[in-house]
Amino acid sequence: MVKADLKKLVPEDAREASGHGLRAKGSKSGAISFDLLEVEAEQPFFFALEQ
Repeated sequence: MVKADLKKLVPEDAREASGHGLRAKGSKSGAISFDLLEVEAEQPFFFALEQ
């Protein structure tokens, strides 16, 4: 379910997208793979949105 939600965030014509410690790579067949990236200690992986 989470993977399907993440796929919706990646534009269909994008070859690669990254942010918040995650990288998505698209293949020619339309499949998307996800990799975790190293995050620096000073950068929070999750953050709260102000309302």
